Amino acid sequence: MRIGADGSWMRWTRTGLGRYLDGLLHAMASQLPGGDRLTVYYNSTPAPRLFDPTVRERSLRIPTATAWNQVALPIALAADRCDVYLGGANIIPAVARQPRVVVMFDCLAFHRTEAHAGRWGRYLRRWQRISAERAAAVIAISAWTAKECVLHLGLDPAGIRVVPCGVGADFGPLPEPERFEEERRLRAGMGLPRPFVLQVGGWDYKGAPAAVAAMRTLRDRGHDVDLVRVGAGLRGDSTDRLRVLGYVDEPTLRALYRAAAAVCVASSMEGFGLPVLEAMACGTPVVASRAGGLPEAGGDAAIYADAGDAVRLADALERVIADPGEAKRLRLAGRERAAAFTWERAATAVFEVLRTAAG
Repeated sequence: MRIGADGSWMRWTRTGLGRYLDGLLHAMASQLPGGDRLTVYYNSTPAPRLFDPTVRERSLRIPTATAWNQVALPIALAADRCDVYLGGANIIPAVARQPRVVVMFDCLAFHRTEAHAGRWGRYLRRWQRISAERAAAVIAISAWTAKECVLHLGLDPAGIRVVPCGVGADFGPLPEPERFEEERRLRAGMGLPRPFVLQVGGWDYKGAPAAVAAMRTLRDRGHDVDLVRVGAGLRGDSTDRLRVLGYVDEPTLRALYRAAAAVCVASSMEGFGLPVLEAMACGTPVVASRAGGLPEAGGDAAIYADAGDAVRLADALERVIADPGEAKRLRLAGRERAAAFTWERAATAVFEVLRTAAG
């Protein structure tokens, strides 16, 4: 079986979608049976390889998303005689010789969040609908996303395969001497003298207003703890008690996870919630909202509060910050839960869908 896959988000600023593709496609490459072939396509200028030589990599710099997905990719797939295509970012070519499988992360464009406004939102809504109609198979990263696909895209629930995300092996705790030194360098380099709660994601629907308000409540209750926010495109000024770091690379993100007193994932909507698993894998307690797919990620290993309820969010964070026993319980439960979500398991399930689609 000759598989084509779009890996463009791995070349761009590496956010959750890029980490998803990196984890999944590398796991698929490690499981590739003899005689099968994986070709990864990038909408980028040529760059150093991301895979070992068993995987073909092709860079095709195309100026617009529509031209990339609807013209360049079908031509490349035909030229490389691919048997099946995996579109890992909600969208696939509308017309191609090969059966196409699409991974749906969410349907947030239909909720018209600030991240999906204007022309970009219209583009996503149009092409998600077309992709759902033309796909030989649909993969959803959570049961919540599958329900959203039924509601907004008119899909038959029986035709959707739910394949949860995994978490990378690099996200994990460090031995004590290494962890201490990593945290020392992080705090010194970023000016983080006090305990802090980490919030990942730059858009408002990620729960930033509630997180900021909850931290203010915690300080009013006498807890000397700061808020650190990271995320691509994040804007805003830092203050003495709020650090806005913007985009950070993966090693820095992992160090922040490990150093945080807790990670706050208070989104109003979320297809799955990769930061929940990443934080848990690093041994950090997680406080999350009950929105979207977050409970599917966190299970019984997180503390939950209603999205947008800053007081309840502060109460949940306080349980972690003020009770070492509760924090320890969450760290142990989180590591155990995260260990069940592997990219190898996800890759095995995706291979099954691809083989069925390819016939």
